Amino acid sequence: MKKQPISEYINTVVFDFYNKGIRNATLTINISGKERSCTIQERDVFTNKWSEPVTVKETELAGNEAFQSWGRLRSLPARLKEIEEIAWGNNHAVGWPDESSIYVRSRSITEKVDGQSVIANFWGLKDGASLQEAMALYGPIDFIIGADNKLIAAADLAVDLWLVRRGYENFTILKQWSEAGISPAKYGVRLLGNFAVPVADGTKLATLVYLPDDGRTDGKYPVILARTPYGIKDVINCTGHFVESWHYCTRGYAVVHQAVRGTTWGDPPEYRSGGTWEYILNEPADGAACLDWITAQPWCNGNIGMTGISYLAVTQWTAAMSGNKALKCMVPECIASVGSIPCPTVQQGGVFYAMGIMRLPKDPRMSWDEIFMHRPIIEIDRLASGQEIPMWQTWCRHQEYDEYAARRDWYRSEFKHDIAVLHIDGWYNGGAIPSRRNWELMKRNRQKNQRLIIGPWKHFRNLDRQLNGYNFGIDSIRDDLWLIKQKWFDRFLKGIENDSTEPAVQYYVYGKNEWHSASEWPLQKVQQQPFYFHSSGRAAALLTDGILSTAMPALDEPADSYIYDPKDPAPCGTRFDRVVKFEGDMQSYPYDYKDIDSRHDVLSYTSAPLADDLTIAGDVMAVIYASCDVKDTDWWVRLEDIDETGQAMSLNLGMIKARFRKLEDPWLNVFGSNFEKQDFLSGNPGDVVRYEISMAGMAITFKKGHRILVAVMNAYDNYRFPSSNNGGDEALATGTVPGNMTVHHSEKYPSHILLPVVPD
Repeated sequence: MKKQPISEYINTVVFDFYNKGIRNATLTINISGKERSCTIQERDVFTNKWSEPVTVKETELAGNEAFQSWGRLRSLPARLKEIEEIAWGNNHAVGWPDESSIYVRSRSITEKVDGQSVIANFWGLKDGASLQEAMALYGPIDFIIGADNKLIAAADLAVDLWLVRRGYENFTILKQWSEAGISPAKYGVRLLGNFAVPVADGTKLATLVYLPDDGRTDGKYPVILARTPYGIKDVINCTGHFVESWHYCTRGYAVVHQAVRGTTWGDPPEYRSGGTWEYILNEPADGAACLDWITAQPWCNGNIGMTGISYLAVTQWTAAMSGNKALKCMVPECIASVGSIPCPTVQQGGVFYAMGIMRLPKDPRMSWDEIFMHRPIIEIDRLASGQEIPMWQTWCRHQEYDEYAARRDWYRSEFKHDIAVLHIDGWYNGGAIPSRRNWELMKRNRQKNQRLIIGPWKHFRNLDRQLNGYNFGIDSIRDDLWLIKQKWFDRFLKGIENDSTEPAVQYYVYGKNEWHSASEWPLQKVQQQPFYFHSSGRAAALLTDGILSTAMPALDEPADSYIYDPKDPAPCGTRFDRVVKFEGDMQSYPYDYKDIDSRHDVLSYTSAPLADDLTIAGDVMAVIYASCDVKDTDWWVRLEDIDETGQAMSLNLGMIKARFRKLEDPWLNVFGSNFEKQDFLSGNPGDVVRYEISMAGMAITFKKGHRILVAVMNAYDNYRFPSSNNGGDEALATGTVPGNMTVHHSEKYPSHILLPVVPD
C-alpha cells in the first residue's frame, strides 16, 4: 500500500504502526467538527498484503481486535484525544493515565518537517516496568510530544513497537532503520514445513522452517536459528515473544525454530521433540546435528546465525562447540546463569544452587518453602512430586567437575573459525557473569568481531527502569537493541557493511544513570583499590563497629567471631516461593538488606561518607582470611551502597564453598581445573585460610556522602541451599553442624575487597 502525501489530508491525522522498523498498520483519524472516526488498515506479515480499510467510530476503538498485534500499544488508539488534551508543554512531569504513572520530560529532539524545524520532547515513564502476558513481555509506553502538545509518537522501546504520526518518522528510531547498511523489508513469510530432524542417537527434533515469500522455489538464504525448550508453534509472529522473528524473513532470511529434545511447552504433539530433556547435557550433540542438517538443505546458502535469550543463549554456545564453519555469528542475550559449570546444582564458587528445583513437578498442596527446607536434598524430588526424578538425582550426584560437566563445557572448546558474537546482558541478571565469561573466552581464542552490551537489567533485558523501587533513569531502556541485532546479522550473514561492531563495549553506570562506551573489557584504566576491614572485634554484635577503609589494618587488630547455624541461616531478600515464580525481589535484584546486615551472623564493614563521587566498573574480588571449627562451609560477600538516609542498595554477590577454594581461575571460575578436587578444612579454629571470592560485576557511581558497605556471612538462604557444615556430601546430608566462624583483619591477615575504581 502506497503512502498518501501529507498534503492530501485536510481533516485527517495519519499514524503508522511499526514493528522492528517495518510498517504493519495504518490508523487514519478523520475529524469533522466534534465527530471523530478512525480507519484501520493492516499488513499481513505472512502474505505481505494489506487488508481493506475498515472505518469505526472513535468510541468503538477500545478493545478492537485490529490492535491485538500492537502489544502494549493496543490501548492507545482509543486514547489519542485524551493524550493530546494534556498540557505537556507546561510541565516537567505528568501523571498519566493516573497519578501512579509519572512521565518525565527527558530530552529535546529537533528535526525538519516539510522543510521547517520542529522541536519535540521525549517523555519517559519514570518507574516504567515490564508487563508479562503469557509468553509475551512488554516494556513501558513512552511518548514523543510536540511543542503544541501534539502526539508525535508512542513507543514500547523494549519490543521496538512504534505508533508514529506520518511525516515525523525522523524523531524516532525509524530514522536509523531507514539508513543504508540494513536489509530492506520486502517479503512475506512462508512456512516451508515442520520437519522431524534426526540427531546422532536417532532422536527426532521438531523443527519449523520459514522462508521469505519472495516468489522463488529455489532460493538460497542466510539462516537464523533458535533452539528452544519453550515451544515453537506460532511464536514467529507473536509480538513480545522472545523468539519473535518474522521480521528476519521479511528482510530476506530463512528462520528455523527447533524444540530441544523432550520439550513441548504445551504445543500439540506434532511440535514436540522426541527423547528426554536433560538440562544442557545433550545440547552440544543435538546443536551440532541441527547445524549439519540446515547446511545440507537446498534453501541454506551456508551462512547461519543463532539468536535467543536465557536457555536459548545456552544452546547457541553448545552448538558452537561443534566447530561447524557455517555458524558465522550469534546473539546470546541474558544467558541463564545455570549455563555455568560444573552442573546446574553447583555453579559459581561451588555452592549448591537451589533454583534447580524449579524444574521439578510439585504437589500443589505443598509450598516451595516447605520443599526447600527438606533434607536430604536428594529426596526433594520425591517430596515435591511423589516420584524420583532422574534429572534431579543426576544433578545431586555431580557436584564436582567431571565427565558429566565436560560434555557440555564450552569453556574448554577451541574455536578454530571466527564466530562474531553480540553479547547482551544485565547487571541484575546475576551480575552478567556468564556473558562476561563468554567474552573472556572469545578473547582467549583470539576471536574477532565481539561486542558487549550490559544494561541495568534483570534476566529479561531492556524492559524495566526500576527494580524493587530503585530507579535506573529514563535511558536505561534502549530503543536500538533490535536495530543492532539486525545490523549484526546483516553484516556477518549477508556481508553488508555497517557500524554494528562499534563501540566494542557499552555498559550502564548506575548512580550517573548513563551509558558509557569502551574499546575493551575489563577496562584497562581502572585501578584495583583495596578497601580493608577493620573493627574492635564486635562487628557481629554492633552494626557500627565494622569499618571499611583504604588504610591497612593494624598489627594486632582483633578478629570478628560469630556462630553460623545452618538451621537459622541468613536469608536473601525474598521467600523461595516467590523466587521460583520469577516475581518480586529476585535474588540478584537490588534490595535493602539493613535488617539482615544487623543479624548476629552477618559481619558488616562500612566506609565513612565519601568526600567525592567514586565510580567503579568491572569485576569485584573479595579476599577473606577466615577460620572455623568445621570441615566445610560456604562464605558469602555482598557489596552495598548506603545513601544519606541510610537506605541500602545491594549491588552484587560472591560466594565460595570452602572445599573448592583452591581455584586456578578465581575471577571467573571457568578456566583451569576448578572444582575438580575437594580439599576439606582441618576443623582446627587456629588454622586461618585465605579465600578469593569472585563477585558479580557492577558499574556504579557511589555518590558523594554515600557509604560503601561489605557484608560477610555463611549463607544466602532461598537462593542457595545453606551449607550443612558437616564436611560430607551436601546432597545426602541429613544433619547440620553449627560452626564458630572468625574473620581476621590484621597486618598478617588483611581481609579486604578489591574495587575496580575508574580514575577521574
